[in-house]
Amino acid sequence: GVCDNTDACPSDVNDDSDGDGSCDSVDLCFGDDTSGDTDSDGVCDNTDACPADANDDSDGDGSCDSVDLCTGDDTTGNTDGDAECNDIDVDDDNDGFTDAEEKEAGTDPFDTMSFPVPEPTSALLQVTAILALLGIRRRRRL
Repeated sequence: GVCDNTDACPSDVNDDSDGDGSCDSVDLCFGDDTSGDTDSDGVCDNTDACPADANDDSDGDGSCDSVDLCTGDDTTGNTDGDAECNDIDVDDDNDGFTDAEEKEAGTDPFDTMSFPVPEPTSALLQVTAILALLGIRRRRRL
């Protein structure tokens, strides 16, 4: 221990954990208090990766939220231009089919012109069969 008469922070057990000369009990922010805390997030500007952005990097991709390309890993891109990066977007080309559906069908999940062809429904098959029969009957009458 340090005697109170020589302790810079006698009422603060942790003293000055960030080494900026301010006792933790009255410290403005973690880091150099003279640099300020522009975004009021408790981290001084000199140690804040995103000093103008209180949310900092909410998706953890290394880009400050204020300049983030998309939510998720920016390096994966954002093929369809929505708010989600490809690493978390379930439909990267925004064509209405999930990436999993496209991969299963062997189509390209990053190309809007490449998508699975839906299987015909039973109603569509019935209509097609009826039209085919009507077409056959018309030919016979001729």
